[in-house]
Amino acid sequence: MKTHTRGKLLAALETAIAEVDSALAAGWLKPNGESADGNLRQLRQSLSEALEQVRSGTRPSDPGLIGMTKWVVDWVPALDASLLQALDTVELQLEQTD
Repeated sequence: MKTHTRGKLLAALETAIAEVDSALAAGWLKPNGESADGNLRQLRQSLSEALEQVRSGTRPSDPGLIGMTKWVVDWVPALDASLLQALDTVELQLEQTD
């Protein structure tokens, strides 16, 4: 993985993880009123694993990272776009990796 691409992907993943942590702290609810904690924890785990892979110099192996924004759209609060923007950036950086 090229150094500049790796740096951008690291930054994107760190930003996305920070957004997930903020959402967990805020106690997000899904549109149906249920807690989003389970979804957020699952998302955080996937992002954290990807971050560790990139830190070790390898491309993340989880095919679910591409398309994760579509999954999150189903349960993210409609008025909060910051997590979606962070995930879009991760996907863009993943698509640009070697």
